[in-house]
Amino acid sequence: MVKTSRYSIPAYSYLSDSSSKLGQLIQHGNRLRELESQLTAHLGAPLNQHCRIANYANNTLTLHTDSPGWAAKLRFITPDILNFMRNKCHLSEIKTVRIRIIIPDTKPAKTAKHLTLSQTTADHIKEVA
Repeated sequence: MVKTSRYSIPAYSYLSDSSSKLGQLIQHGNRLRELESQLTAHLGAPLNQHCRIANYANNTLTLHTDSPGWAAKLRFITPDILNFMRNKCHLSEIKTVRIRIIIPDTKPAKTAKHLTLSQTTADHIKEVA
């Protein structure tokens, strides 16, 4: 049986306490997730599959996209995004939308190569051994 001190504080209390740094970080992450859900619904397919909210701080919304083409499309509709965020998401203080291109890692997965020996090579190894 594990004894707990009367001074121990459950971990969840740190996560829900808005006065702690960890609690503030959790709340900020939850707010970003909520904003992204609203924005992706607003943008619609296929653009919403290529746009993620990276952050919202200092009156700037930062979006990440996965190619220059989608970045151009987002820049073209920036006034619409600003209007949506101000009016529907209640971010009246938003002034800028920053768009960053984050290209996904597309390195092919390494596959194991099966090496084989020719019969001649196998015979040579046997002779040397």
